[in-house]
Amino acid sequence: MPVFAEVMASETGDDSKMGSFLGGVGTGGAGAARGAAEPLTAQNTCYVGLESLPGLFASNDGEGPYNEFYFSETSHALRVLQGLNEQRLQGSLCDVIVCVDNQDFPCHRSVLASCSPYFNAMFSSGMLESGTNRIYISGMDAETMSQLIEYSYTSNIKITKENAQNLLSAANLIQLGSIREAACKFLYKEMHPSNCLGIYCFAELHACDGLALKAKEFALSHFEEVATHEEIVLLSTPKLTNLVGHEKLNVKSEETVLEAVITWANHDPEVRRSVLGEVLRHVRLPLVSPYFLFDKIDGEPILSATKECRELLEEAKKVFRAERSSLSV
Repeated sequence: MPVFAEVMASETGDDSKMGSFLGGVGTGGAGAARGAAEPLTAQNTCYVGLESLPGLFASNDGEGPYNEFYFSETSHALRVLQGLNEQRLQGSLCDVIVCVDNQDFPCHRSVLASCSPYFNAMFSSGMLESGTNRIYISGMDAETMSQLIEYSYTSNIKITKENAQNLLSAANLIQLGSIREAACKFLYKEMHPSNCLGIYCFAELHACDGLALKAKEFALSHFEEVATHEEIVLLSTPKLTNLVGHEKLNVKSEETVLEAVITWANHDPEVRRSVLGEVLRHVRLPLVSPYFLFDKIDGEPILSATKECRELLEEAKKVFRAERSSLSV
């Protein structure tokens, strides 16, 4: 299709008064002919196909015309998102209300669906929520949802010790992978002997395998200090068993392990008495000092509370007697 430009010509055909189709039209245009340019009218305006102007679209080497021009503005997407966020804050042109804990959040379906596979499926798969302008989300608090919506519109979010676990859990729910990953990185950086077991259990619960592995490795490497903190008594039987029996458990003496198991059992003796034998099987009792072990047997009744525990302790005593006999020969 020809491209046309308005060109001003005088009645005498003097092309010195030809207006610039690039610099402006009419008087005062940047590309107007020198002198008093007359205003364009139907009588003095003609249309010329740009293809008819020799050399206008010729390449520098003269081999052919320029057919295309690509223009890209990197800030355009950001301005669009900023505009959508302003609309959200003003409650303008929003087409859905997200309700959490009796608090309403006006939003745009397209923005939520673009960020979250969870919302994309909700709005586009024929679910009940796709036909209503009000949806209800459970499993998170209103403050957390507010932060996640803010992130969806601005790409910014503040993760702290107080909100990291809530954000990770909520991001898991609505499938905001970037926030999930960011929260995992934050928790890893905040890892300490006093909280590594909690992070380990929390990460496993939310299928954050990488974080769970790092937390477990941290607990194994720092077990002597970990065992002095409260989280040790909150572990489930399988979790504690997995730790104390692990080949990479880093302790100077097995007494530390036995002491941790006894502390764990005494935290809830009525329940844990019956499973203590299962945990003790993973403690290397023959490596415990005989004096320490006999002292604990006398001072900790829970160690002898079940037949299984008594049998394990008796086996350890036999090893001690055999070692003593070999030394006396």
